[in-house]
Amino acid sequence: MKGTTYVDGVLNALYRGVSLVAPTLSVALFSDDGAVTELVGSGYARVPVGAAFLAPSGGSVTTGVALVFPTATGPWSVGSVALVDAAGLVVQQEVLTASVATGETARFAIGAMSGAES
Repeated sequence: MKGTTYVDGVLNALYRGVSLVAPTLSVALFSDDGAVTELVGSGYARVPVGAAFLAPSGGSVTTGVALVFPTATGPWSVGSVALVDAAGLVVQQEVLTASVATGETARFAIGAMSGAES
């Protein structure tokens, strides 16, 4: 699922010539409590994307490095993962059901995250 703020920005750039400023992205985890709220506490922190994504090819991009979250200091119950900007606006979000126990480190392996335009 893509956030409409960024879809509108791409459409404005392509069809209206409006400048598109690339956001600073991070990977964020959201709860599975039905409220779709970003995790807080227990050692959780967003993971900056930086230059993690490789150059696009064939209309899609994929990560070229592992994305590693801090070690959990308490349990995390995850319902989705998202790319978000600094303000927390969702660029893209996907369902992901996972539990991270105290002392574990959540990570996405090289190539595990991708994005495409269709």
